[in-house]
Amino acid sequence: MSQIQWEPAAKRALARFGKDDAAVVDQVLDSVNALSHNPRPSGALDCGGGNHRIHVGRYRVWYTLKQEKPVVIAIDLVGRLQ
Repeated sequence: MSQIQWEPAAKRALARFGKDDAAVVDQVLDSVNALSHNPRPSGALDCGGGNHRIHVGRYRVWYTLKQEKPVVIAIDLVGRLQ
């Protein structure tokens, strides 16, 4: 069974961005949940050492692929493009 772990900084950032744009929370959560089925989606940037980044609209999600089978992903940070 796959597992998504959220770092506290990522949770806080997503909550803060959700105050400005509530729809972004749903978009980010949908994209993060999809990572459990495909941890390296098209367009994901491999940052080395198991670290990856995806774009969700004008937001970026940095995550670490901790384990392949079952998939374990740590969401490290959610940021916004300026």
